[in-house]
Amino acid sequence: MTTFPIGITHYPEHTDRANWEPDLDCMAANGFNFVRELDICWSKVEPREGFYTFEWLDDYLDLCHRKGFSVVMCTPTASPPPWLVTRYPDVQTVQANGQPFPYGARRQVSVISATYRRLATGIAEVLAKRYGDHPAVIGWQVDNELHGMEDFHMSGFCEEHSPEAIIRFRQWLAARYGTVDALNAAWGNGYWSREYSEWDEITTPQQPRCINGWFMDFYRFYSDMNGEFLRLQAQTLRRQIASRQWITHNFTSILNKGLDITAYCRDVDLVSWDPYPYSGGIGEYVSCAMKHDLMRTAKRKPFWAIETYPGEAVSQACLAEMVAHGAAAIAYWPWRKFHYAQEKWHAAFIDYAGQPYPYLETVAAFAKRPEILEPLPATLPPRPAAYLYSNDTIRCELRDHPHDRKNPSLKSLELLYRAKWQYGVPTDFVDADALVSAETLAPHRLLFVPGVRVVTEPLVAALTAWVEAGGILLVTGKFGSLDPWGKHHTPHVNSPVTALVGYTVRDDEWVHNQRLHLATGEEFTSEVWVEHATPTTGRVLGTFTGGEWDARPAVIENRVGQGCVISLLGTSLDLNRHYVRLAADAAGIPYVDNPHDDVATLPHLTQPEKRWYLNHAREPRTVGGVTIPPRDFILA
Repeated sequence: MTTFPIGITHYPEHTDRANWEPDLDCMAANGFNFVRELDICWSKVEPREGFYTFEWLDDYLDLCHRKGFSVVMCTPTASPPPWLVTRYPDVQTVQANGQPFPYGARRQVSVISATYRRLATGIAEVLAKRYGDHPAVIGWQVDNELHGMEDFHMSGFCEEHSPEAIIRFRQWLAARYGTVDALNAAWGNGYWSREYSEWDEITTPQQPRCINGWFMDFYRFYSDMNGEFLRLQAQTLRRQIASRQWITHNFTSILNKGLDITAYCRDVDLVSWDPYPYSGGIGEYVSCAMKHDLMRTAKRKPFWAIETYPGEAVSQACLAEMVAHGAAAIAYWPWRKFHYAQEKWHAAFIDYAGQPYPYLETVAAFAKRPEILEPLPATLPPRPAAYLYSNDTIRCELRDHPHDRKNPSLKSLELLYRAKWQYGVPTDFVDADALVSAETLAPHRLLFVPGVRVVTEPLVAALTAWVEAGGILLVTGKFGSLDPWGKHHTPHVNSPVTALVGYTVRDDEWVHNQRLHLATGEEFTSEVWVEHATPTTGRVLGTFTGGEWDARPAVIENRVGQGCVISLLGTSLDLNRHYVRLAADAAGIPYVDNPHDDVATLPHLTQPEKRWYLNHAREPRTVGGVTIPPRDFILA
């Protein structure tokens, strides 16, 4: 019988050696078969520069091999030891106020720093030379959750303002624009006398009222620097490790910091990420499902959910949903509960005394489910529908006007994804910022475009050609209102997409609770914003009602060649549900008419005659004649 890979981060360096073997035995008895090691433990293998203490790790890996456990090794570079920062203070991230980010957390070092890159690749090389052919080691994780410094609230912007970062940023800008005049024109620097005359006048953006283009290019630059850091370590590992060992990175902060994760995936063999639905709310499950799709689409291959939460929020239904979207392995964090340090509050499988928590039974039961035991193929086929997402839109909204700082495009994406999640329309993800040809869209019959504000000429040309060939485009939120530097288009806000969508936009507003009425009689309420549109070639299917927006278009359909564009000018979950079904019908994509917003359905990735039914509710649910137990799943 095939065994599904289920793993755990163990931390033998923080566990009494006498408990190593009992821990592994308990893991094996409950379905675990691999462990993940060394992700934040640099000081345990190199307590002083150049002095290594590997004996304990040698013993542990040999024990894992004897016990039949595979091991994923990590480079521990997300959490440098005190000696490193003390000896090399230039490695610290510099905040916008010019002060180094205080030592004591993790991720407080700069991935741009040449010194830190040398030290990080150095420890990676030492580890790879020692364990690059160890029989228990199956793969390597580079660093841990690359996404910039963690501020005290773990919600800060990506920041790096060191002298070295400023120099690298100038070099990056010079390579991108060639001349300062070209940069001035792209950013729109004539306003407020912001025009530069020399590259040396440019710094990193250090206060929130800097121009959009400045921030957007900084976030592009910062994304590239993270990618370089990952690539350097991956290249270092590949020179030393056995060909049978793969390389991955565990992604987090997905879709909300403007990091180009799809680009990062080119430098790894295996895509993995850390889904954490802590509270078990439906919004968290929907968000995780959405990111599963992005992870799978990055290489069109199965991915690993390499960290998740060891608690009841991660139910049988939640675990099965990972597999349904393409997870070929699931791992938890951590095994034993910490009684000290920053994450002592976190749930675990084993308490301080070594006694298991009840949730361990959930993992043991899931490991035996026959539905998950058939392995996925190495390459996965495209789905008939896809989402268009834009990192550049996120980058603009990170520092845009105050009403945009909650990433409204991401809200629009989540609201539209939640509708399709409920009805089980299978989707991939497509990077709008990199889309230059309709051929990329050829496998898809339906494309969702939620809140993609930043557009380029190649993107619009590709979308237009795809729709002309028969594609169905469902647009929500603000579409096409910005250029790649955050400037509004003229003479109309949406000028580049006017011919595609069939209307012009004069302005948009943040308007809550705006009612809208369809010609077919249905009524809905807009939740995020509304757009002031004037039809050109489009046909009005619904209007706003009441107040100053009364009688303005709310839904517009535009025929383009053999295809169709449907634009929802107000953002509403219920409106999205209505049009997801209509769009799926028009594209000939089967879906399930599911009345429950706490149940997801999804066709099997390789056996379309089968469908997953995933019940996140605490009561049984019946969908399409299939009754699913609470917090459980059925594949039928």
